[in-house]
Amino acid sequence: MMKPKVMLFDEPTSALDPDTVGEIVTHEMGFANEVADCILFLHQGLVEEDVSPTEVFGRAKSERLRSFLEKVL
Repeated sequence: MMKPKVMLFDEPTSALDPDTVGEIVTHEMGFANEVADCILFLHQGLVEEDVSPTEVFGRAKSERLRSFLEKVL
């Protein structure tokens, strides 16, 4: 029997009402910016940044995150 510590789902909130949404994983940066209090940026399973949306979209610290944002925004 599998007992994963973390499970990631693509578009996990598509069938949920807003009151049901708690913790989510998304690649939709606009949505993340609007609803998140905290954003985690992962690379190879490790947290590279754990900051507010303002910090992510305004002044990302890591070069990898800045590069990612340039490609998706």
